[in-house]
Formats: sequence, C-alpha cells, structure tokens
Amino acid sequence: MVERLSAMLPTREKLKERLKTRSFDIVVVGGGITGAGIFRDAMLRGLNVALLEKNDFASGTSSESSKLLHGGLRYLQNFEFGLVREAALERKIVADMTPHFSTVMPFVVPLYTWTKQKPWMVRIGLFLYDLLAWPKQIGKHRMLKRDELIERFPIVNNEEIVRGAYYHDTRTNDARLTLLNILSGVAGHGDALNYAEVIKWERTAEGITLHVKDYDNGETFQVKTRLMINASGPWAEEIESLDGADFRGEIKVRRTKGIHLTVKPRLKDHCILLANTDDRPIFVMPWGEFDIVGTTDTDWPGKPEDAVADEEDIKYVLDALNKLFPDANYTYDDIYSTFAGVRPLIYQPSKDERKTSREHTIKNYGDVISIAGGKLTTFRDMAKQAVDLAIKNLGLEKRNHKCLTHKLPFWGCEFDEWESFDAFVKEMKKRFSRTYELSERTVEILIHSYGTAIEIIGELLKENSEWKNLLDPSLPFIEAQIVMAVRYEYARTVVDVLRRRLLIAFCKGNGLQCLDRVVEIMGEELGWNEQQKEQEKENYKSYLKNRMWYPGLDV
Repeated sequence: MVERLSAMLPTREKLKERLKTRSFDIVVVGGGITGAGIFRDAMLRGLNVALLEKNDFASGTSSESSKLLHGGLRYLQNFEFGLVREAALERKIVADMTPHFSTVMPFVVPLYTWTKQKPWMVRIGLFLYDLLAWPKQIGKHRMLKRDELIERFPIVNNEEIVRGAYYHDTRTNDARLTLLNILSGVAGHGDALNYAEVIKWERTAEGITLHVKDYDNGETFQVKTRLMINASGPWAEEIESLDGADFRGEIKVRRTKGIHLTVKPRLKDHCILLANTDDRPIFVMPWGEFDIVGTTDTDWPGKPEDAVADEEDIKYVLDALNKLFPDANYTYDDIYSTFAGVRPLIYQPSKDERKTSREHTIKNYGDVISIAGGKLTTFRDMAKQAVDLAIKNLGLEKRNHKCLTHKLPFWGCEFDEWESFDAFVKEMKKRFSRTYELSERTVEILIHSYGTAIEIIGELLKENSEWKNLLDPSLPFIEAQIVMAVRYEYARTVVDVLRRRLLIAFCKGNGLQCLDRVVEIMGEELGWNEQQKEQEKENYKSYLKNRMWYPGLDV
C-alpha cells in the first residue's frame, strides 16, 4: 500500500512540466474546497483536468471556516428548506467517506430567558432538521429540562437558562478535506499546482490560454484548455476581470467576515451552541489541544486576504462566552490564536449579513463557468453541478461521464481492507505504538491527519528513526509529519505546514517553540540556504502577527 499511495503523487516539478505540455479539457482556477471538489470530480469522469491556486491549497476561506459539516439549523429560520435538505444529505455522504477526521458530535443548546426561539419552536425546528436529513440522519435530537441540562453539562450553568436541547452535527478538518480532494485528483493523473497565480487569461481559436506565474521561482508560463471554471471564491469577480479582451462577467459576490478564536480546552466530547443576547449564534467546539469558538458574520469591504480578527471582534466573542458561561471565567490569557475568513456569498444587498442565503450560484458563459456561494458541507454537490454543465458545454455525453464522487474513496481513505473503521484505528494504534514507540495521542493525530496514508509515515520512520521525535514536548506532533507535508502534500512554506497541514499554529505557543526545527527539516527537503531559512522564520512570525493576532501574542 505504501508504494501504491506514495507513487501516485508526482513531484511539484513533474506537475508543472505536465501543465506546460498538456492540453486540458478543463482548468479550474481556485484551490479552495469548491475548486478542489470540481478537480476531483472531473478527474473521476475521465476528463483531462488541471487546477491552479495562487497561494497554498485551502489558504483562503477553506481553512478559515467553522470546521463543520452541518445542515444549517439556523437556515430554517429563513425557510431555506432546500438548502438544509441538501446540506444534511451531503453531511452524511462526506463524513462517511472521511471517518478519520469527520466526527459526529452532540451539540448542546441552552435556551435563555432572552432567547427569541421559545422551547416549542426549538422542538419543531429540531424535528424538521432531523426530518430533512432522512434517510441520512446522524442522530436524534432531544429536549432537556433545566436541571438535567446543567447536571449533564455543568459548564453551561447560568441563572437565566430556562431549558435546553441537543442535536447532532459533524466536526471536520476543512483544510484536510480540501487537500484530500487535491491529492485524489493528482493521484488520478490530474495536475494541480499551488503558488501558481493566473495573471491573465484570453480566448483563442483553440480555446482558452491562461498566463500563469509560479511564485516558487518567479517563472511565467502558459496553460491551454478548452474550458475554464472559475472557483476562486471571494476572488471570483477578479478572475473574471483578468480576461485580456472585453469579457463581461456576471458573477457578483457579497463578502462577509467570520472570525474564530482557539482557546484553552474546556470541552471534551460535545459542542455547545449558544444564542447571545443580540441573537447571534456562538459555538464552542473541542479539538483536542484547543477549543474553537466562533463566529461572527459582518460585511467585509476589503481584500479577502486582509481579513483578520480585530480587538472588537475578540472582545465580542470573549464577552459573549463569559456572559453565557459565567462560571468559566475566560480571560485573554485563555486565547491561543485567532483566525478569520471571508465567505463568498451570493450578492443580496437588501438582506442582513446573517440572512444572506448560503445557496450557490453558477454563471455559464460557454467556455467559461463561474461558481460562487455555497457552504463547505455542500462542496461535492456544487462540484457535480459545475462539472455536469462543463460536460454539456464541451459537447460530451453525460452518460459516458457520470459523477462518481459519492462512490469512490478519497486518496488515503481506502478503509475497505478492514472490517470496520474502528478495526483500522485499533490496528494502527497497536502497530504504531509498538513499532515506533509513539504515544497514543500521537497515533491518534496521525490517524486523524492521514487515514490509510499513515502507512507513508511508517515508511518515513523506517527511513529515519529520528523523525519519530516530537516537534514540541508539549504537543503530540512528530518530525515525520513535516517531511510528509513537503514530499507528499506540496507544502512550500512554514505557514503551509504549521497552519494548514498540522494545525500547530492554533495550539498554545503557535508553533514558535518548534519553529527552528521545522525550518531545518523543510530546508533539507527543499534545499533552502541559510538566508532562505531565516526568511521563512520571519515570514511565519509575520503571519502570526498579521493574521492570527491576539492579545498577549509575543513574536
């Protein structure tokens, strides 16, 4: 299995060479979850497909989300039953395909004296939520009396609670889900390149030519395709405007900012969904080494890449936590990091940010297709619709190119060899703990990150036994994961590794304790000289200061 999995992934240099010489049916612009899903879908249908991402895969909205596969309980208030139905069904499909990092979690919902939704309304809403998921429900809801709620979940203790409820949704790893789609597409002979920005595109007699700049070495080259799909999320309007002629695109995006904090862990096996006094939802979700708290929903007038959690955002979330959890006493010292993303919503200027639809839109221009809006949860169905349209535009028979994304496993998710996923976990814990003397938590992290591709980690540990060393004594991550990220997951920078491949940037200390060792390992793999190593350290510190700032951050 090791040779099969690793051999499926060509080097970045090989991918770039193929991009220069191949002629494609489809080129996808944008390496977030929507573009990555389209990339995998088109590959599985037998099309020649490529993907170009100007930064790292999932470096935009797709690594800044709430990290949930969810039907969207609050969208029932807007009567978006179709969206909730679609998302609830997709939640189950995607979670079943990624059991190593998608976990069904109970969500506890305290109801307060100020909660606008009365208990009977919540009961009906949760009934509808379960009903709309049929036949792919993931758990049953239940209403709770005040005393039972506080007894079972004492952290929520608050004098103003009147009742409570719980239901189920799914926690996931958004950056890893995006990466799995990329790796699956590449393993199936698609070509994807990060740090490859489309600086211009133009229509020609043969189709479309994209002019691409590789930020890895500054080189500019061309990629030729019959059809282009613009899946660049918050940047969708900008991509449409890069045509050298007078192309008139119609896509229009409303950008809203959502911020999150990672904080000292207080929860273990359940999440909490709260209604603040202004009726804005706040959730707390456990993630092992930290809890995630979010989110806000405000219009964002600036560039998507400039969105950050500012002091006002941080104070709002922290104040809400302490009002809703008066016994928890959260302080600024409990904050480990912040992150912020921009949602590419359908433009509906007359609606409040929170009531703007999470439906998606697709604009068809024949040889160009633009897609925007939607949710992390519905990416697979969005991709299917986009590729269905592309096949029609290319003059191909849909019956010869059927969607297979719900039937075939992702790369690194081939669990059929085991009796069950639980049997796989049990075997891996036993093998990796005994063979490589790794802690149980480290093996859990490896399973969560790589699924069946954990075998490649085993091969790396055989190559160099020193790579079993912890990067930081206080965290469960090992050196082999850095090598894995560079060799097989196309990481090019320290930010790629610590922010998106391993999530160490979210933990206490933000990875600064292991920064020197991470740079040393990456430098050996990528051939960095001393000046490049020092620059990478500075770049990472700058990223923390500018993108993940919180009171008390010391870089």
